Amino acid sequence: MEENALVVKEDQKPARLLLATDPQGMHDAQLHLAEWFRRKIVSLNEELSNVQKSLDTAKRCKWAIGTFRNQLSRIKGNILFYGKAREAINSGYFLIPNFPVDVFAVRKSKTNPPPKGSTSWHLSEIPAEKLTIGKGEYFSSQAHRVPVDEVEEKDYKGQLVKKDYYENVNIKEVQFPVVAMKAEIMTESEKAFALKLFDDIGICPPTRRADPMIIGRIHGPKVGYTEKFLSFLICWFLEPDSL
Repeated sequence: MEENALVVKEDQKPARLLLATDPQGMHDAQLHLAEWFRRKIVSLNEELSNVQKSLDTAKRCKWAIGTFRNQLSRIKGNILFYGKAREAINSGYFLIPNFPVDVFAVRKSKTNPPPKGSTSWHLSEIPAEKLTIGKGEYFSSQAHRVPVDEVEEKDYKGQLVKKDYYENVNIKEVQFPVVAMKAEIMTESEKAFALKLFDDIGICPPTRRADPMIIGRIHGPKVGYTEKFLSFLICWFLEPDSL
């Protein structure tokens, strides 16, 4: 949707700080973000090309190539991340702060969940995959988990006790949160589901029973144990009587 892109001269830099105090300011900030993401992707593609040339040279000289491959993987992951973020902006979704979210839908290419075997029944959450736009399907973030065996483990006293060993056995359809089961919310959410853009979708706040927000998130590559992600507002429902 290039018609939504902000026209910025090549010698101009997008704003480093975006401030909005009214709807028009939010709209203008969206345009700046779309342009910032475009420039970021251009820069990453240039970096990708340079690293690829270095990798080709290393192969020709029969040098170690592991570092170059890791760099290529990182750059490609960032191109996918920022590309999806730009598409979210161009599709009309507003970037918002990362609030605590109760994820109820994840986008996956496979219908089988990771086993995640353990003696805990609670380890049933399914992580989202970082797929390209339009790929995969949405499933529940909670797998169907059952005991498949019995094992012995030491308890807090150091004594061996028998415990059930659980595994995720199949994946479930998306279960929409009861608090958000209103036609208007579900209709707007279905539009986001159809785009197959967000890596996971959740509700915020996860515990309140009024004015819920449905939030779509895009996950970036992990750096060590840290994973970057961006949140976008899909819809917000407020009942004045709850105020």
